[in-house]
Amino acid sequence: MPVSGLDPEDGGRPATILPPLLDRDAETALLRAAVDDAVAGTGRLVVIEGPAGIGKSRLLQQAAELARSRVPTILHGAGDELRRTRALGLVRGLRDDAGAPAFPDLDAGDPAADVAAPDGGAAAVHGVLGALRALTGPDGRDPVLLVLDDLHWADAGSLRVLDELAGGLATLPLAVVVATRPREPGAFHDLLDRLRARAGAGYVRPAPLSASAVGVMAAEALPSGRATPQAIRALAQRSGGNPFYVRELLRADAVDAGDAAVPDAVRRSVRLHLQRLGPEAVALARAVSVLGSGRTLRTAAALAGLDAEAAEAAADALARVDVLRPGDPLAFEHALLADAVRAELEPFARARLHRRAATLLHEHGAADDQVAAHLLEARADGDPWVAATLLRAARATNAAGDPVAAGRLLERARREPPPPELEGDVAGALAEADALAGRPGAAERLAEALQLIDDPRRRAELRYALSRAFHLAQRFGDAARTSGDALDGLAPDDALYDRVLAGWMTDALFDPHLQPQTDPRVAAVTAEIRAGSAAAGPLLAHATTLAALDEAPADVVRQLARRATSRDPLADAAAHGFPLTHVSTGLLHADLLDELLAITERALASPAARTSVLAQMTARGGRAYAHLLRGELTDAVREGERAQAISRATDTPYSAWWIVAVAEAHLAAGDVDAAQAALRQAADVTIPAFAELRLGEAAAAVALQSGDPEAAIRIASAGEEARAGHGGIRLSLGARDGRGTLATALAAVGRRDEALELADAEVARTADAVVPRHHADALLIAGAIRGAEGTPALEQGVALLRSSPSRVLLLRALTALGLARRAAGDAPGSRAALLEALELAERLGLSQRADELRGDLRTVGARPRRAALRGPGALTDAELDVARLAASGLGNPAIAARRHVSRKTVETHLGRIYRKLGIGSRDELAAALADGDGP
Repeated sequence: MPVSGLDPEDGGRPATILPPLLDRDAETALLRAAVDDAVAGTGRLVVIEGPAGIGKSRLLQQAAELARSRVPTILHGAGDELRRTRALGLVRGLRDDAGAPAFPDLDAGDPAADVAAPDGGAAAVHGVLGALRALTGPDGRDPVLLVLDDLHWADAGSLRVLDELAGGLATLPLAVVVATRPREPGAFHDLLDRLRARAGAGYVRPAPLSASAVGVMAAEALPSGRATPQAIRALAQRSGGNPFYVRELLRADAVDAGDAAVPDAVRRSVRLHLQRLGPEAVALARAVSVLGSGRTLRTAAALAGLDAEAAEAAADALARVDVLRPGDPLAFEHALLADAVRAELEPFARARLHRRAATLLHEHGAADDQVAAHLLEARADGDPWVAATLLRAARATNAAGDPVAAGRLLERARREPPPPELEGDVAGALAEADALAGRPGAAERLAEALQLIDDPRRRAELRYALSRAFHLAQRFGDAARTSGDALDGLAPDDALYDRVLAGWMTDALFDPHLQPQTDPRVAAVTAEIRAGSAAAGPLLAHATTLAALDEAPADVVRQLARRATSRDPLADAAAHGFPLTHVSTGLLHADLLDELLAITERALASPAARTSVLAQMTARGGRAYAHLLRGELTDAVREGERAQAISRATDTPYSAWWIVAVAEAHLAAGDVDAAQAALRQAADVTIPAFAELRLGEAAAAVALQSGDPEAAIRIASAGEEARAGHGGIRLSLGARDGRGTLATALAAVGRRDEALELADAEVARTADAVVPRHHADALLIAGAIRGAEGTPALEQGVALLRSSPSRVLLLRALTALGLARRAAGDAPGSRAALLEALELAERLGLSQRADELRGDLRTVGARPRRAALRGPGALTDAELDVARLAASGLGNPAIAARRHVSRKTVETHLGRIYRKLGIGSRDELAAALADGDGP
């Protein structure tokens, strides 16, 4: 059936009839299955990826058509290249089937101000997921379809919201169908990669059309006799099978145009359509292409220089040929059409239109970040207003947790250039944004900014920022010197003093020539803090770490951590949650894992964290290590990968820390291949020097467990030498220690005396440790090396670990004890230890470890059962805890608070519990637990 007008990607269509899909049977079946699943109550993510024009938008339309009679709520949205720096731009622009805003409250007012405001943007960011889930109705059963186009132009915040949503689709009647281009420049590829991975079998790449499909299109569009086999072959070859290019070539009657490039044919076709509509339509189309989708006719008409009546007539004409969508706000039917129209603008004309667009949007009350998006495309002309607007937008963007985008705005402000009175402000803000983003040249840029600023207070602020840049670059000596200079320029009663002192304490911790604990300023402040005096969150955060390193009692560390986060769960929201790292470090070192999960849960729920991805990164990273030690290895991997994705997307050099957490979790589960795969990701990120030590420890452990003790010795020895250059600082953060791995590897190659010397030194070093885990870890290594003779040390280690929440170490200790008793000929004692280890492995859901333990048990005469598939014995440790709490009468919110997890996690656990116990409600829990043979 011939069709007329322009259609996104696939050609023209009448207003209510979609053109038939060709060569898309598999894709249609997948979309139908996604809709069916949503109607049945189980969500699914479908990612459609391909180049422009391949038919992605047409498949999105097909998904909506398949759902229209069965799904009550269908939401549409699209990424926009100009809104890529606007916080949550895509989710704010979601619309229903009638074109009305899905969440009008989220997109009201000044978006930049909303994000920073505790009662506006924070609620908006946090409320997006809740608002989407609320669409499923009060009982969560109403199906919803979310259709998102051009995801490669989506902002990072919206992609993270989508990632969070995708992670919980299994329990929602929500189908999410998205379309994106592969490796589009400027896209947030790490976040898009996560979505591709989450989609699994729902990730599809539509193939180019076959020659027969091209022949069908040609036969419909060309006069009789023109669609010859030769013409069809030429058309298929020149178009590459791209449906939009095929349609446009046919519409422009360019089948016999020789070797002309397909994009030129598209541009010629679009230009021809616009010229037929007249100069007013051309001007309006160009205005909309520059403004971006979603602008009102009023704004577009002003930019095009048209009065209201002429603009309305032009918009209607463009809609009739499917260049623009009907109605207000204005939007192109497809982004490729906008590209084609923009391509017709000469560079100076395009820049001039962007400059006029910025002025118009400002006059119409648009937010600075929307205005700044156009100023980025305008020519630099020495306008003070431009520099000031870019500076304001950059500060708001940085406050919203995106220093990379803020840096782009400030670079543009420098090119304007700013007037003399703003030059120092722009230089300083750019330097601070670069420091926060971890860019290598941040330190030098900050030093340049210092030369432009005379105000002592501002110079102290910049010196402090410079010290943070040095610290990120692992130049700890320079960092300590610079933060010390900043401290010298501040009075003790200055509001910045405590934060700078906290920064200097951090720097000094990593400098072998400095001992912050002995500095009179630090000693005085920490003594006052421990005595109960008030102090800023950052100082309290550092005091938490120092107390843990000083082997303070657990109650002291716990109270310091609570005080550091009592007013602000992030300890310092202005620092994007980085002080929370010190709280987490202290709690991890002190083995206060439940406390850490509780604090980070509050931090993630705080308004500042919801608007700062870096704050989310620090909180999730701490949780990854806590879950690792608790033996909740799936949770550890999930949180570690989330933290790593944020680190990579924001270009901050923290990925190494989260790579270590993920690798150690895989290793603890016995999956050496997955641990190696995690470590290989370190080749793609910046690795600070101190983080290399932890990566080396993980790499040595992987080498040892994979059967290469010689490599483990090389790696671990190099790490121990490097550690001396960092003051020998040793924090117990994960499940493995470099010295322990080195000692075990030495024993494995027959160097037993060296191994025992190293292991016994660790036993002696930790003999007076306040935290049982530290001494138990050393006893575990020394006992395992001695074999049968090490049984007493292993028994002592197991006894110590029974009071620790570190279940992953208890599992290792019980396993080592069972093997040592076997070597000593104590079969009954070996069976007892190995059976307890097996029970723990099954509770933790560690199937590979459980299988290994069954093999060990058979060597001492036991016939261990397989893990239960149903009944209480099938429950993991976490599931059993939730089951018992629910059976005791606690509701989901109370269980979530007790377990330090989200309500959604509790709901997921309960669903699995009901299935394993064969029950249908909470009321049956107590009886099912009592009747089973579980503990």
